[in-house]
Amino acid sequence: MKPTNTTNRIHFSDLDAIRFEDLCLSIVFGMHPWQDIRHYGRSGADGGIDIFGIEESDDSTIRNWSIQCKRYKSASLSDLKEAVDIILEKNDIVPDVLLLVVSCDLRKDVIESYMNYAVENSVKQPLIWTASILEATLYNSRKDLLFAYFGIDTSRVTRTKESRIVRGLAMKRKLRRELLKSSQDVDWDRAREWPDEKFIYGSLIIRSIDDDTYPEIETDQVGISSWFKVNVWDFYHNGISVIVGSPSAIIDKEGNWALTGYTHENQDEKLTQFPTLMLGLIPFRNIVDLDCLGDEYQQEPHLFCRFAEGGEPYERYSYLNRTGEYSYELDPKAQFELKIED
Repeated sequence: MKPTNTTNRIHFSDLDAIRFEDLCLSIVFGMHPWQDIRHYGRSGADGGIDIFGIEESDDSTIRNWSIQCKRYKSASLSDLKEAVDIILEKNDIVPDVLLLVVSCDLRKDVIESYMNYAVENSVKQPLIWTASILEATLYNSRKDLLFAYFGIDTSRVTRTKESRIVRGLAMKRKLRRELLKSSQDVDWDRAREWPDEKFIYGSLIIRSIDDDTYPEIETDQVGISSWFKVNVWDFYHNGISVIVGSPSAIIDKEGNWALTGYTHENQDEKLTQFPTLMLGLIPFRNIVDLDCLGDEYQQEPHLFCRFAEGGEPYERYSYLNRTGEYSYELDPKAQFELKIED
């Protein structure tokens, strides 16, 4: 399985106190069409209110906001209660909304206790933003601030994703155009059972873009060969599937199944033995190009691939039950390991 790309957490506590307040103000400023908004934190002697705002809602209701920004690396419940106390003790008006923004994450019980404490002290709507909320806001709706304050540019990631989609669709069109028969040349009744009948060529040469041994056969390689021949099977939503084997399997009445290999003799009456097709699924992202001309060594089309999935071109394997008229994919979650007694 391909590893997931991740990014490091944003360290809000690395900002100095004033810069952290500026970030909070920038986020808050875009939240509402404020009737009035003031930043007191820069001047000091703010009475515990770093940002004060007057919000007028669509129904003309007026709410005043008191916002305190705390650049904590960690915070306890007593720290949060103290922030509430300072605002209430040093100001004549109890805020309708008290928003506490902290640069760390908090436990659920601490957040709930803070909320209850603020309500008990007549705050109509207490809110709290933690580091996780700030980070999600920046990545999802304020990428401009993400770059301005932390130098993180997500546009390149977006462009990479877009390029990957465009390239994948182009490769899909190319492969279908060059590998499939014209519609009038396909027996569609038979193709429903044998989808490989839709293809001009019965087999492909799979070649790694890193291979430097072709046309010689590797004798000392570890893992899958860097080039090999396979029979084509079908297209799937994300790429093209090829036949890599046909082991037997056994299945019970509930659909639980296990591979038995090629020589196992089933002696359990509760299990039914059946043939399978083992498919390797090559995603379009791992396909670099297709050469339908072949060469003097291998006349079949050559499919040049990135062996980017643990040294293989396949993103996964799939097993088809070939017992009935039409094959169907076996549920990978229902697979169990067959225990063979000596």
